[in-house]
Amino acid sequence: MKTAKCKRWLLSTYTLLLLLVWGHAHPGAIALAEGTIQLGVSVGIDGVYREEGLVPVVVTATNGGTDVEGDLMVATGNRGNNQYSVAYYQPVSIAKGATKQVTIMVPGSELDSSTYVALMEKDKIVAKAPVSGRRYSYDTLMIGVLAQSADTANFLGMLPKDTFPNDVKTVPMKPEHVPTSGAQMQMLSMLVLNNFALDSLNE
Repeated sequence: MKTAKCKRWLLSTYTLLLLLVWGHAHPGAIALAEGTIQLGVSVGIDGVYREEGLVPVVVTATNGGTDVEGDLMVATGNRGNNQYSVAYYQPVSIAKGATKQVTIMVPGSELDSSTYVALMEKDKIVAKAPVSGRRYSYDTLMIGVLAQSADTANFLGMLPKDTFPNDVKTVPMKPEHVPTSGAQMQMLSMLVLNNFALDSLNE
């Protein structure tokens, strides 16, 4: 008798566990499906940019699921409740197992801690990542430096304030940081080259 009751108790417990697992199966599957797209975001030059001019937001999207066709979006101007004032779109198609890099130009004045990148498919967000970096004011003299030594032009940051009141920020650069269009250079006030192979750069 005790054995029969024990078996019924075990069967009931097993059935309950199955129901609990099944009840959570669908939300878990949805989360997994949404997580198959991985987004990496880089803004400016290694996260440094100036609020004046256009700033490149480089998005690297890796697709671990089925083929995706949609839009990459940079959302700016936080209005609360996941609402935004302005969005910048770029159509994108990513095959299964592929990685694609897309650059979206955004005014530096609109980038802040609430800005994010999202991949949208049929008006639904399937992946999302924050845009983080350090923003400098429009009157900062931002100097990009292409040189063998990363310390080149550092002396410019030590100019006497009574003769040169603007803040100076030197940004060491690599050839891959040099954009393919002049518009992407707007956030720089000056580009310094010293002992650097010019043939490694584009036009």
